[in-house]
Amino acid sequence: MATASLTLPKGLPPLPLQSTQHSHIAALTSSLQTMSATSHSACSSCDGLSRRSRHLDSLTSPASETSALLALASSNLQSTSGALKDARDKFDTVADCEPAVERLFWGAREACKEVALHAERQGRGGVLPTSMKRLVDGSSNKS
Repeated sequence: MATASLTLPKGLPPLPLQSTQHSHIAALTSSLQTMSATSHSACSSCDGLSRRSRHLDSLTSPASETSALLALASSNLQSTSGALKDARDKFDTVADCEPAVERLFWGAREACKEVALHAERQGRGGVLPTSMKRLVDGSSNKS
């Protein structure tokens, strides 16, 4: 911007209008330089944030997939644990009932023997069905 130069005699202060314009121009120039430096710094910060964001995304994507797999594995383990507890309860029930089942089997065997003995005494030997004969003999093979 060209300014008209006035020549003033030595020792006189510059005109107020001219000094005000110079001070405004100087202030604007300083502000423009500050804005330029700040804008440059902000752009550098944005670029850095973008790089870090991409890097973080590359780290979190596999972590999210792994987290989902771990959640699924945890769910499977909980299901398996429940099934194992149920199986253990059933096994304990079977173990608790085993003596009663043994007594029932023994009683059924003895009853079959009594029926077979009674049939032989009456002359009707061999009247027991095959399943009862196997029970008396103690064999578990099915014919």
